[in-house]
Amino acid sequence: MTARAVVRSCFADGSYELELDTGSGCEGCHGVCMWRLLPSVERTRFSGNGSFPKGQPVIVSLPQRYVLLTSGLLYGLPLSALLLGGLLGTAFRGDDLGTLAGALTALAVSLAVTPRLRQALEYATARHLLVRPAR
Repeated sequence: MTARAVVRSCFADGSYELELDTGSGCEGCHGVCMWRLLPSVERTRFSGNGSFPKGQPVIVSLPQRYVLLTSGLLYGLPLSALLLGGLLGTAFRGDDLGTLAGALTALAVSLAVTPRLRQALEYATARHLLVRPAR
């Protein structure tokens, strides 16, 4: 997944501020995701993995691995917890009420754990963003 940006500021620590063009979305899904809901232009500071002059257009790329990990966290973890909790509730009580209680309990636990996992995933994703000059 990629997005276009322009370097707006360079800092002494090697980081730089990019102005992301969120209006055009990314090349992966053509704006079906959250890019559409963001303001048309957003400024974000990135750690440096290259040296870019102020005003240069760049492309910010997100490795596909992190897109899959994020979707697994947002969709796979709660769904797996719901199904596994339902199975455990059925095994424990043997009736529909046990299934419901197990499924809801496991879902609540997965939703409680998700923010911490999401934070760790966002940190890892930010470290692996690739910024390269636009052609």
